[in-house]
Parts: sequence; structure tokens; C-alpha cells
Amino acid sequence: METSHAQPHDSVLIACRELWSAMESFDEAACRSLGIGRSDLRALNMLENGPLSAAALADRLVLTRGSVTALVDRLEAAELVARQPDPHDRRSVLVGLQEPTWRALAGIYRPLGQLVATVGAAATARDRRTLVRGLEGIAEAFHEARSAVS
Repeated sequence: METSHAQPHDSVLIACRELWSAMESFDEAACRSLGIGRSDLRALNMLENGPLSAAALADRLVLTRGSVTALVDRLEAAELVARQPDPHDRRSVLVGLQEPTWRALAGIYRPLGQLVATVGAAATARDRRTLVRGLEGIAEAFHEARSAVS
């Protein structure tokens, strides 16, 4: 059986790989800046949309509840998150970002957002719409491919 180790030649796939590499590199730098690991950063990013229960965080991170408990303990010890009572269910606890964490994340991600916005602003409205449709299509392709791998 012959195995092909040829690199892709499709320009869109190559650009996707370059974007992925740049995003991975950025996330590594963000982790170093915050003094945390990748799973910790993913959790902080998820909590930017508001507090979550540990169970919901586990589901979204696709981690065991025990792993998320350890993760939250670690982030809480670093004073990046705080456990707080759920205002809708007094038996439940939510995990939310601390105010200094919001500032730290803004200091990391806001400059990136501004750089990306500058790239978009340099394009025509038509090119931006095309770019957005293309990126949405690529994201959908990833979702579809993920279901085939799972």
C-alpha cells in the first residue's frame, strides 16, 4: 500500500494552515503572558461570555468534571476566576472571571482585534463580504469534518 506524504497544494488549505499556525502561536504567547496552560486559556475564553457552572464548562471544553474542578481550582488560586452563587439556583455555583482577568485578556486580545480590523478595513466592502463568507464556509467545513472524526 502506497502512502502519500505530499504537502497540500490548494492555496486555501495552505492559507488555513498558516492561519491555524499563527493562532496557535498567539495562544501560546497569551498563555505565557498569563502564566497558564492551554486548557486554562480555553476556559477563560469561554467565560468571557459570562459565568458558567463547572458542569457546563466541562461540557464546552469536552473535559471530565474532575479535570474541570482541578482547572477551576488552579484558576481560582491564581485569582483569575471566582466561584459565585448562581442567582437562579442557590444550590449551584458559577465560575466567573475576576475584574483583573478581564483587563489582562483585553490587554492581550484588543491589540489583535485592532490589527485584524485594520486588515478588514483595508479591503473593499465586497471583498470583506467575500472573506466573511469564505471564513464561515471554512468553519462549517471544520464542524462537518469533526463529526466524521468523532
